[in-house]
Amino acid sequence: MALNRKNYKPSQNLDLMHSVQNLLSLLINEPNNPEIHHNLSISFRKLGLYKKALTHSELAYNFSPESPTIIFSHGISNELVGNIPNAIKNYKEAISLRPNYPKALNNLGRLLDEQNLPLEAKSILERALILDNDNNDIRVNLANNCIALGAPANAEKLINNIKTPEALNAMGICKYIQRNFEDAEYYFSETVKCSPHFAGAHENLALTLLHLKKFNRGWKEYLWRDRNNAEKVKKRNLKTPVWDGKNIKNKILLIYSEQGYGDTIQFIRFIKSIERLDVSLIFACTKDLHKLIKNVFDGNLKLVGFDDIPCHDFHLSLLNLPMVLDRLDTYSSNQVPYFLLKQKEKIKKLSADKKKIGICWKGRPKHQLDPYRNRSCSLTHMEIILDMAEHTICTLQKDITEEEKKLLSKKKIKFPKINNFTETVKILYQLDAVLTVDTAVAHLAGAMGKPVFLILCFASDWRWESGDGYSKWYPKTFMIRQKVPGDWKTCILQAQKALKIFLEQQD
Repeated sequence: MALNRKNYKPSQNLDLMHSVQNLLSLLINEPNNPEIHHNLSISFRKLGLYKKALTHSELAYNFSPESPTIIFSHGISNELVGNIPNAIKNYKEAISLRPNYPKALNNLGRLLDEQNLPLEAKSILERALILDNDNNDIRVNLANNCIALGAPANAEKLINNIKTPEALNAMGICKYIQRNFEDAEYYFSETVKCSPHFAGAHENLALTLLHLKKFNRGWKEYLWRDRNNAEKVKKRNLKTPVWDGKNIKNKILLIYSEQGYGDTIQFIRFIKSIERLDVSLIFACTKDLHKLIKNVFDGNLKLVGFDDIPCHDFHLSLLNLPMVLDRLDTYSSNQVPYFLLKQKEKIKKLSADKKKIGICWKGRPKHQLDPYRNRSCSLTHMEIILDMAEHTICTLQKDITEEEKKLLSKKKIKFPKINNFTETVKILYQLDAVLTVDTAVAHLAGAMGKPVFLILCFASDWRWESGDGYSKWYPKTFMIRQKVPGDWKTCILQAQKALKIFLEQQD
């Protein structure tokens, strides 16, 4: 669940439609006129007809390949249909023909920033701002770049007096990642007042409200993610009605997962609340989770992949279940543990003579240059854990690099190859404790009822609340979060001390 920056706003202006008709009429006599194609492309973009816009911007580009303005416009069309590499190429080409082109520099910098290249984007956006210091759009994009690089205070200075929806939204993100959730709520609320259809801002407001435990409003605002074109979660275009919580006795209900593995593991507990409603349940998720989930429901739940969804009467996203079930103020922690290994599963035994600790230090590579939000730490940060020679240390990490393998081998730490969640469960089953960052491993170990020491970045997700202590989602998960952005050293030192005390108490 990540914060959003973009505001999509196509128009349905009748004047634009008349303009398109006039331009198409002109095109009959001048089919090779680049300016007509260029203007048609702009009009179609404003109408939200991006594929048609691309057709005409490409024709304009072919007829006038040396025009920076037309090349820049073609880049916009490519971007709007998702051809990001082509858009970047077009913006660079326009800049090569007109080096001091602030609009092209602005779009190129923004796009590179969105492609997780904030360092490359920074100098380009700064150059654009020098050329056009009063351009609010450039200021907002540079502010977003500052946020990506972990400098929210610098971002605030850039946009402090700008009242556009994009600037207000960026200011909300600044407040959010600094854990000033009351101010974040204010700015996101102001954003959606100014731009009621800014879906990303509604979603940001939802995450803020969930942080503030304002669950009723939070879950309702979170429904806006389905309308967020910037959201990378794949939309499920199902033809059946959305279940609203009403009686559907003897009907077939499809629940489907979305977002990450951790979300699925965390929220699947709510499906158990539906089992007593006398409905036939189908759960759609990625197939690599099927074997794991079968252990939870003992055959009472039909599991399918997204490519073979069967007939059903109603559907609902898994993440909307708490709202529909009216379970907004409860975490259902009394259902933990709910992931258990069946006795018939064969387990490759770890060393039996020592306490066993599993470690996981990185998740998806996201926000790597942002000390406020980077959930992953370096394996070298974990050395004080690796040096706990009185215990058996075992990694729960996938995608271990060669450098990491060298360090682990030097410390005589086991790093079994893990291919799926079932193998992870088999290892977790034998462990006395787990030390992990915020990944699916944290959710899986928590759902198994394992003692987990969860180390969190400064601006951690809403589900982990605020401060240190035990999680309401997983009663045996103890949370330790950064007090200073990016300070994993102190955080892991605290975790090591807590881990030592816990293991001593188990003797």
